[in-house]
Amino acid sequence: MKRPAVYIIGAGPGDPRLITVNTAGPPTEGLAGQYQVSVQPPAVSIESPAASETFTRELQNGVYPSLRVEVEYAGAFARGAAAAGARHLSLLSAIGANAASVNRFARTKGQGEEAVITGGVPRTSIFRPSVLATDDIRYGLQDRLTQALIPLVAPLLPRKLHHIHVTDLGRAMRLNAERHAPDGVAYLYYPDYIALLSG
Repeated sequence: MKRPAVYIIGAGPGDPRLITVNTAGPPTEGLAGQYQVSVQPPAVSIESPAASETFTRELQNGVYPSLRVEVEYAGAFARGAAAAGARHLSLLSAIGANAASVNRFARTKGQGEEAVITGGVPRTSIFRPSVLATDDIRYGLQDRLTQALIPLVAPLLPRKLHHIHVTDLGRAMRLNAERHAPDGVAYLYYPDYIALLSG
């Protein structure tokens, strides 16, 4: 029996399109502003139009509803993927993720991890990078300073805290998904990405 393919279309405010888990064919793009998780077949819908409207309104007002995106949607996607028969799921999280943290960012990331882990997919890979290097400055002055300074201080930091370019991280995630590994939860850090890329 052929494993179902899982396609992800859009996942954040910069790419507000339909999110679909589709076991029958290629992904189908949805309308801008609609966020939904569905599995075909069987049809499983995990998002109401009212919630989608609220989500879109928050985005238009410059609010990033992180709890909904990082936790609720991630968990819904994992449950939908499990229902579709997916055997492996990868989640891009962040170093320091901890559902019990007093830091909002770390706590939200940790809660997202828990939501995905309990989604029912047999093998889950949690990627916890430190700083993501990009070709563009996305978040203003803070991002510009971070992108400039991290390469300079990286040699002084533990390897686990080293930065990685988003393109390299994406390649590492793909290579990890393509390799055979036992079921369970694996947490991957910078040394793991380098091992995947050089293997």
